[in-house]
Amino acid sequence: MFLSIKEFVTHTELCCFVYLAMLVFILPEKTFQSHNQTNQNDAFLLRITPDRMQHFEYESVSFLCESIDNSTQLKGIRNSKEFVPLCNSKRLLTGLSCTIDKTYQGDSGEYWCETNEGEKSNTVNITVTGGSVILESPALPVIEGESVTLGCSRKTNSTNLAVFYKNDVFLQVTAEDTMIINNFSKSDEGIYKCSFSDVGTSPGSWLVLTGNITFFTFTPPYEDSIYDDSNSPSVLDLLRFAFTIFMAVVVLLLGMSRLKILALKMWRACH
Repeated sequence: MFLSIKEFVTHTELCCFVYLAMLVFILPEKTFQSHNQTNQNDAFLLRITPDRMQHFEYESVSFLCESIDNSTQLKGIRNSKEFVPLCNSKRLLTGLSCTIDKTYQGDSGEYWCETNEGEKSNTVNITVTGGSVILESPALPVIEGESVTLGCSRKTNSTNLAVFYKNDVFLQVTAEDTMIINNFSKSDEGIYKCSFSDVGTSPGSWLVLTGNITFFTFTPPYEDSIYDDSNSPSVLDLLRFAFTIFMAVVVLLLGMSRLKILALKMWRACH
């Protein structure tokens, strides 16, 4: 049985309305899900401030677990025993911040972030020394091809130049207390240390290439920012959502207008 022109237009408008509803409710939901899945797989990284492996005793050190999982907590291991560090923790928009106001030599060890499901971040090793000299080297592994700046820091003044070593082999003497390794490669990996002859020698720290760590551009959060919604869409998602609705309405209006013109032409042809 054939539909009348009026019934045809009515059914067509109904189909357009259903299509619009699918665009409004289904597409944005899939977009948000895709956004959240991407974050859950990628945005899980441990950073520390100051960004170095070695620290003087009694210095403050902050750990930031960049994760959207509210169950994330900082963990550590020392003397082959796992522990949960005692620190001032805050839940931020970017994850969990955990600060040790005064570090001691016993705080030396390996740290990482972990969720209740057992998902783990990268690990960071720190050395807290009671000595007077530390090597300033990046806390995270180095990306191949990058330039790396090593610094030699001391508690007391020195009239001597800083001396840098790799695997206990002399590298160079510098008046700026820094040494730059250009185009870092596998051959540059090793244990680095520095010294001032009249002050002392730093502990050694491993300098290695990065493995499977994903690095992100990070904007420091405001201290009073509280993380309370792990599934919040980004601004880009909201803009895409609004644009989808706008385009759907435009298509619907154009389609209805053309259908009415077509229906009018068919009616005139039949009469």
